[in-house]
Parts: sequence; structure tokens; C-alpha cells
Amino acid sequence: GEDGEPAASQYSPVNILLLGTDSRVSAGPGEWVQGGQRTDAILLLHIPADREGAQVMSVPRDAWVPIPGHGEAKINAAYSFGGNPLLIQTFEQLTAVRVDHIAIVDFESFEELTDHLGGVTITIPETTYDLRRQETIPAGTYHMNGAEALDYARQRFGLPGGDLDRVQRHQNWIRAMMKKALSRDALRDPVGLRNFILTLSKSVAVDEGFSFDEIRGLALSMLSMRASDVTFMTAPVRGLGTSADGQSIVVLDRERLAAISRAFADDRVDEFLSENPGYLPTLGDYVR
Repeated sequence: GEDGEPAASQYSPVNILLLGTDSRVSAGPGEWVQGGQRTDAILLLHIPADREGAQVMSVPRDAWVPIPGHGEAKINAAYSFGGNPLLIQTFEQLTAVRVDHIAIVDFESFEELTDHLGGVTITIPETTYDLRRQETIPAGTYHMNGAEALDYARQRFGLPGGDLDRVQRHQNWIRAMMKKALSRDALRDPVGLRNFILTLSKSVAVDEGFSFDEIRGLALSMLSMRASDVTFMTAPVRGLGTSADGQSIVVLDRERLAAISRAFADDRVDEFLSENPGYLPTLGDYVR
């Protein structure tokens, strides 16, 4: 542009709410059963207009928030109370970030996607004991298939930060998949890309407006990106607490959340994070 103004991008920013559920996703997100599913993972994926990177912010599922028409509750209860519409409404009210699309993934389909990519490489820096599987997991770098990555992401007991550490493991798995997908030449050719998106669309339920062509266009616009251009972060938290009715909850830092949310809404997350280092937990190379 003139006078040193940045050239307008040919793209618009896109905000996608990603939900990981603990039960199998059926054909579409419309097939929701009241109280039947809770979301295990809630992430906002922001794809900026310049397509030079992407930002992902996880909101802990136990975050205590106002749910329209239901008072205050854990954010994942919004999905259980009223499906996608209520979860989107809750999220938009909490952050003032407009959600363009919603995508629901169950963990089994994440497993299939990981296998489609030929597995992922994940480092575990400290030896932990997984209570659920009753085994010790030695520290090391592992090449994991889908089932192993799923076990890794589901471990919760034995991690000092419990659910907050598990949120980082979810992010680490997604990052490992992005690394694999973006580094594979298979996605650079139209057939490889098409096969990957077909696998993706079989395992992910999306809103009606998010067509195959739109997903393909979005993927094509992101192909020059490297996995290191994707920043993962967790919504700012004040600590763990107990609700009036005795539930273990995560207490959000509302003020900090409002500031980072404005950066998402204004498409300036990277600038915000570089101007405010250490403002909220971002995913480093060290993930417990």
C-alpha cells in the first residue's frame, strides 16, 4: 500500500471454535442429544487475514462462566444444556469474539487422523505414572500412532497441574499433527490435499455453512505456513476453586481474558503477545 501502509490481504480472518468431545460424533453437529455429550476440549482457532500463522486459545472445560438462561456453570455444561448454539452464545458473550464456524471432533477421529498422517512425534520430558492405565510412562521422545497419542492426551492423573496440564497435552498433540501435515509434501499436491481433507471431513462434524470447498480453500491459503507459526495458549486463569454447589472449577482471570479476546477480535494476537510477554500461558517446547 501507499505511505508504508500494509497491503490489504486478499483473505479475511476466520475464527473457528473447535470442540473435542468424549463420545463419538455422528454425521453432523446437529445430531446433539441433550445431556448426552460434554466437551472435553474447547479451543478457539484464529486464522489471521495475512495467513502468516495461526493462534489457538484453549478454554479449560471446567472454567466457571455465565451461561445464558442457566446462571453460572462450567463452560462445557453449555454444550450439554443446549448444544452448539448455546455453547457459541456462551463463548461469544464471554470473549466478545465472533465465531465464524464450529468444528466438533471426537477423540476416536483424532486417532484416525493421526494414523492417516503416519503417526506423530511427541516428547514427554518427565517420567509419569498413568493411574488410568496403571503404568509408568518413561520420559523420552516417542513416535506415537493414533491410539498412543489418544492415551497421551487423556492422561490426567499423575500430572501436577491436572486438567490444565491436560489442556497443554491436547495442544501438543494438535501441534504435532500440524507439524506432520504441514511438513508433508503429500499435502502440496492436489490429490494428497484432497485425500487429507476427505479424511478430515469424515472425522469432523462442522456447521452447514462450512462446506468442503471452503475448508479446501482455507487449507490452500494456509499451505505456506509452518507449524512453528502457530501459537498455542490457554485462557488466563486465576486459579482453581470450588463453586457454591461444591464442584471443582477453574476461575478465569476475566480482565486478562477481555484484553487477549480483544486482540483476537481485532486480528492482532501476535502483536499483543509480543507487546505483553508472559501475559498468559503459551505452549513452549516443554509440555509435561
